[in-house]
Amino acid sequence: MNDRRVLASSDPITWAVTPYSWRSAEGLSRDLDLPLVAAMVLAGRGFTDPERARAFLDCTDPLPDPFLFGNMGDAARTIADAVDRGLRIVVHGDYDADGVTATALMVLGLREMGAKVEWYLPSRFKEGYGLSRTAVETIAGGGEALLITVDCGVNYPDEVALAKALGLEVVVIDHHQPGPVLPDCHLIHSAVGAYPHGDLCGVGLALKVMHALHIHRRSAPAATLPDALHALLDLVAIGTIADLASLRGENRYYVREGLKLINIGARPGLRALASVSSCTGGVDSGAVAFRLAPRLNAAGRLADPSPPLRLLLTDDEDEAAEIAVRLHELNGARQDVEKEILEEAVAQVEALPELPAALVLGGEGWHEGVVGIVATRLVERYHRPTILLGLREGVAKGSGRSIPKYDLMAALNACSERLTIYGGHKQAVGLTLDAEAVDGFRRAVEAHAAAALDTLDLGPVYRVDVVLRGEDVNADTATALASLGPFGSGNLRPRLLLVDAGVRRPE
Repeated sequence: MNDRRVLASSDPITWAVTPYSWRSAEGLSRDLDLPLVAAMVLAGRGFTDPERARAFLDCTDPLPDPFLFGNMGDAARTIADAVDRGLRIVVHGDYDADGVTATALMVLGLREMGAKVEWYLPSRFKEGYGLSRTAVETIAGGGEALLITVDCGVNYPDEVALAKALGLEVVVIDHHQPGPVLPDCHLIHSAVGAYPHGDLCGVGLALKVMHALHIHRRSAPAATLPDALHALLDLVAIGTIADLASLRGENRYYVREGLKLINIGARPGLRALASVSSCTGGVDSGAVAFRLAPRLNAAGRLADPSPPLRLLLTDDEDEAAEIAVRLHELNGARQDVEKEILEEAVAQVEALPELPAALVLGGEGWHEGVVGIVATRLVERYHRPTILLGLREGVAKGSGRSIPKYDLMAALNACSERLTIYGGHKQAVGLTLDAEAVDGFRRAVEAHAAAALDTLDLGPVYRVDVVLRGEDVNADTATALASLGPFGSGNLRPRLLLVDAGVRRPE
């Protein structure tokens, strides 16, 4: 028996303290007039230079030039020409929060430039993820157009070729991990060009394209956003947080500014959604992740993906309120379905004689729109990469989520001959295969994970930033740590290990 494949979920937690230089922490505290506890966290996260730490705290890093992306010049000229000619432009998005906010941003940004814009969101259940042949033929059937995909398209070279054959011009804006063949079009992706980092999600890339358009058509500066695009940062904040993009660099600036817009109620749809989500006036990154984004995702998971987009586009208060209530109800239904699948999946895991290094589970009728959320719950519970598949009419469709040490896309690439469709990131994937291939696929993924992971990789780790005495924790400590936000992927909320601490007068 391979000892890397057996670790009970009840095994003890591994405690780890992030190392840092005490001298650096003291220097940051002194030079930035920062409470020492905040300086200790910054030092542990690699901020040893005071000016770099100040830029992080103030979100003042200059924005990288969007034309550092390969093909950005051609893409901007193509879109600008379509706007000037009055050509029909169709923005094809995705049904999750990142895809919906990216679609809304492109539609609103292009409308502000006077463009003739339509939008298209695929149905998870009729077309599946990404750019489909059905979508291309439907869009081309409306006549000459420029097709812009956001948050999808990089892994669909055949569909892009079909679109061009049917007379469409194509711009693909996507951040997903590309396959071996890139689409033959104006592709905006971190894999092409010399952009300094690749942690922008779909809506972040859409913003960069719109910024390039403003530079090209209106001579806007490259290092700062024009006001018309700053007004769209509430959309960027939601998509960035929901898609777990790293909150470092420009993403940090976008999210900080976007949260301000959400909290002042700048957009009727988000104001209504915050109201039904019980977070009006106090929306931080956590509220976006656990209250707003799930409600935007619920429609695409269970039914028609268009209501969230219509919510973000509308200026009508009554329409916004009506859609927000509907999304709130759908989210409740999603939670019920999720609970049922989770119970069945846990029962399957608990019945295993031993825990493999990766979990591949399937159930007849499991809702393909919810299995990704359940996979996340199982990763949290068993500390293993997990793939959940819903089986229906001989086809298995599902999603996977991973642990930090494991590249789930690498596993799918290694098993690609067993899959019909797949795509995603190192930490999150979607896939389709024949139901009869599931058992072989399961064994292949388990073997791949067993070879890549050690026992310690599969255990719960509680990593702390700072060790403090109980007497050091007070309101000032909380205020100091809050100054490091917004928090999320790449900038987690600080964790403390308290020595000799107790709770008094809890409120």
